[in-house]
Amino acid sequence: MFPSFRVSPRQACTALSLICLFWFLVAAPLAAHGDPADFDIKKLFKGEAYISDRQDIITLYKDEAIPVIDMHMHSGTFDNMGPLGREFVLGAIPLPLPDNLKEGLARLIADLTRHPYTPFVGIRNECRKAGLSAAVLFAVYTPEAWGVEDNATVIGHLDDPRNIYRGKPFFYGFASISQENWQNNESNALADLDRAMAHPKMVGVKLAFAHNVEPLDNPAFDSIYQLAERHDAPVYHHIGPSPLRPLDQFPDDAARERYIRSFYPTYVESILQRFPRVRFILGHMGFDFVDSGIDGIDEVFRLARQYPNVYLEISAFGTDSHDPDGTVMDDILGKAKEFNLIDRVIYGSDGPGFAGATEKYKDKTLASMGRVGYTPAEVRLVMAENFLAVTGLDQDPSFQLAPLKAAQVPSEDLDVHLNEVPMEHHPHRH
Repeated sequence: MFPSFRVSPRQACTALSLICLFWFLVAAPLAAHGDPADFDIKKLFKGEAYISDRQDIITLYKDEAIPVIDMHMHSGTFDNMGPLGREFVLGAIPLPLPDNLKEGLARLIADLTRHPYTPFVGIRNECRKAGLSAAVLFAVYTPEAWGVEDNATVIGHLDDPRNIYRGKPFFYGFASISQENWQNNESNALADLDRAMAHPKMVGVKLAFAHNVEPLDNPAFDSIYQLAERHDAPVYHHIGPSPLRPLDQFPDDAARERYIRSFYPTYVESILQRFPRVRFILGHMGFDFVDSGIDGIDEVFRLARQYPNVYLEISAFGTDSHDPDGTVMDDILGKAKEFNLIDRVIYGSDGPGFAGATEKYKDKTLASMGRVGYTPAEVRLVMAENFLAVTGLDQDPSFQLAPLKAAQVPSEDLDVHLNEVPMEHHPHRH
C-alpha cells in the first residue's frame, strides 16, 4: 500500500537534528540540570554531533592524552518521572499546547535522548563525542521528584551487547534503593539492593535523600551503609537542595528544618563517624541550585579535610547557567589543590542534558583545571583514576578501560553505525 523508502545515515542524521533542535527549543527541561547555553546548533547540523566507534575522540590536556570517566549519567523516560518532575517539564515548555500534546512531545524526546543506545542522539553517543572512556548510569528511586529508574532497568542497560565498546564495557552502574514505607519495606528494599550490587558492573550505591525529603542523619537508614560496607562499595549522596523543591515551598519551620536535614552536609557527619570503612561521595559539592541561601561548599570541604572516607564530586554546578565565568569551579578546584584533596575529587557531569552538554561540561572543567594550575597527573586523578580507586576497579585484575585509539582492523569487524565515516583522529585540546 505504501512505497518503500531507503534512508541513508546522512538523512537519518538530518531528521534527528531536527528532533534535537525541537528538544532544545521546547523539551530540554527533561534534563535535571540542563543548560540551553550548552546547545551548539551549528555543530549539530554540520553532523559533528554524530560519531562512530571507528573515530578516535581523544581528550588532551597540555598535549597529553587523558582518559575521562563521567561518573554521573541518568537514563530514563518521561513516563517514569514523578509528579514534581512532570510538572516541571510541562510547565517549562514554552508553547500554547494542551498537556496531552506536551506529554507526547516530552515522551518522544526522552525516549530518544535518555536511552543509552539510541543511534546518533543516545547517551553513549553523547559520551563518545565528548571523548569519554567510560561512564556510570545511576539507578534512581525518587517517586515524587525525578521518578524511578530501577535497578533492573539499569542492569538491563549494562548487560546490553551494545555496552561493549572496543572490547570493553562502556557503562558501569550505581544501584539505588527505595525509601518508601521504610518501616515496613526495609527488608525487601535491602534485598533488591543486595541483588543489584551482586552484578559485576554495579560498582556503587546512589542515594538522594533531598529528593525524598528524608533526613540524612536518620539512623533508620544505617542498614543501607551496612550493606554497602559488605559489598565494599562507595555510597554517593546528593548534597544540596533539590532543583524541584525550593525551600520556600515548605509550609512551616518544622518542614523546612526536615528538608534542610535531607541535603545539608553537616547531617552526613554522624554517618561518616559510624561507618569509617565506607567511602562516601558527596555529590554536587553541596551547591545551592535554587538560591535558597544555604550553600554547603565550605562545609563539604570541612568534612573532606576531617574524614578520610569523604570524596568530592563536581557535577552540575559548572554549567553556564550556574557558573557562566567558571569562578565557582575555579574556587572549588583551587581549594581542593590548596587542601591536598585532589586525590579525592571525582569528575561527573549529571548528564546527558542537551546535545553537546556532556562535552561542554568536560571542556569547561578542564579549562578550569588549567586556570588553577593542575598538572596532567592531577587531571588524570580527577578525570578517571580517583573514580577507579573509590570503586575498587583499579584493584580488579580483569578491569581495563577501552583503548583511546581504535585498533586498525577491517571495518566489518567493528561495531559501527555510520560505515561511511572515515577513521579520524579528533583531539580535544586544553
